[in-house]
Amino acid sequence: MWRTPASPRSGIYQPCPQSVPGLPPNFLLCVRGLCELIADCFAQTRELIQGEHCTDQAPWGKKIKADILTLIELWRRSTVAWPGENVVSCRSVVRSVAIALPPFVRPPRLPLILLNKPYRVLSQFRDVDGRPTLAALVTHKDVYAAGRLDFESEGLLLLTDDGRLQSRITEPTSKITKTYWTQVEGSPSAEQLTMLIEGITLKDWPARARSAQHIITPENLWQRDPPIRHRVSVANSWMEIRIAEGRNRQVRRMTAAVGLPTLRLIRAAVGPWSLDNLQPGESRAIDNQAAWQQLSES
Repeated sequence: MWRTPASPRSGIYQPCPQSVPGLPPNFLLCVRGLCELIADCFAQTRELIQGEHCTDQAPWGKKIKADILTLIELWRRSTVAWPGENVVSCRSVVRSVAIALPPFVRPPRLPLILLNKPYRVLSQFRDVDGRPTLAALVTHKDVYAAGRLDFESEGLLLLTDDGRLQSRITEPTSKITKTYWTQVEGSPSAEQLTMLIEGITLKDWPARARSAQHIITPENLWQRDPPIRHRVSVANSWMEIRIAEGRNRQVRRMTAAVGLPTLRLIRAAVGPWSLDNLQPGESRAIDNQAAWQQLSES
């Protein structure tokens, strides 16, 4: 029923002891942190299910959620039955396991990674179709993207193993500003910029930019491989667009809606973090606590 997760960094499961005196041999509840939280305060159910320990992007996340829900249901019934064993008190079981297992120590959080994602690289570590992924760029394999960046877009991608930080960055209610540089076909007029700021209705939802302006070519901009297509009869120009949302291909759809098709899209900043001088494939790390501090001050 209970299994050790794929990664030892989850901070949830502990290696299963060979036996725990007084407990059935098939009782593989090797979850020291979970036992402590449930035994200490049943009211923390919501935190257990939705909190940092149970991110859906983690390969073991859904399994942990299912196990937690199962244990809580058994707790509510006050009893838990095991094959070939008598019905025992779930509270007693949890207390016994919590005492028998060694003290739980949460592993330290990995730093927040700021990566300049190259063009045509997926914002994930695996792909069944064999397309380039983050696996070749990021040495830490227990981090997950805090917000996606589509395959053909470039720029800043944040990666963390802190579920609460990931949620804080990506949750729509957080209203964290994301800054994009977009190279468009044509030159934006004052009317088109106003439309982006005041809001436009896309096919299935309204969208608006916090700011939109015509800019010169960004400083220290790298060459894209392959380069964008050029039309001799139509000039290209750069815009800076800031949004507080992050829906699928939002900036591309917004510029297209006002008659400015996007040729190249780069995410330059997310909240207090920016690309600075990172080149494609390069990254830098920020201590987890420092990242929280920067976020709170932004």
